[in-house]
Amino acid sequence: MNRFLLLHGWQNTRPREHWQHWLADRLRAQGHQVTYPQLPEPFRPRPAAWTRAIAEIVAQPGRWTVICHSLACVAWLHLAAEPMRPVERLVFVAPPSMSFLAGTPELRDFIAPREVFDRLAGTSVHRPRLVCSDEDPYCRPPAPSSYPNVFDVNLIKGGGHLDLAAGLHEWPELLRWCHHPHRTITCRLPVPSAR
Repeated sequence: MNRFLLLHGWQNTRPREHWQHWLADRLRAQGHQVTYPQLPEPFRPRPAAWTRAIAEIVAQPGRWTVICHSLACVAWLHLAAEPMRPVERLVFVAPPSMSFLAGTPELRDFIAPREVFDRLAGTSVHRPRLVCSDEDPYCRPPAPSSYPNVFDVNLIKGGGHLDLAAGLHEWPELLRWCHHPHRTITCRLPVPSAR
């Protein structure tokens, strides 16, 4: 059984306009089982609470594809510190850098020790994928430099944090990847209007 788990980031209360909501709706309409939970206290998150909630979901039977956005990526790193049954596929979208977490008091507990990165690849059957922007304000330097070389990387030019602020509401290229995971994940962002 193929199942999809979508995990949101910091301060995200799953607004209808977010691409994750759009993706969940499209996958469900196509007959897939989709879990898109509200993680505990998104404005005051705690790693233990987030990892506990995520672990309970992925412990359920099925071949899970997990798509993490932003802070959920770092929560997954904490989950990697404990023994777990690997999910089928894992995607990190726009993860924050450890330096950003260090400079944000309410997120400092999410800083992941370096040794956890070594266990990341073992949390999915297939090689994890990193989808990121070259100008993410929450990840400097860009994620390919900040995260270890265990990912297949898809770099999106000018994509910001790949969120609502970047103008990303629908993501058909990511939906296509869900059905054809050998494809590169691209993104067409709206052209900024002239002022």
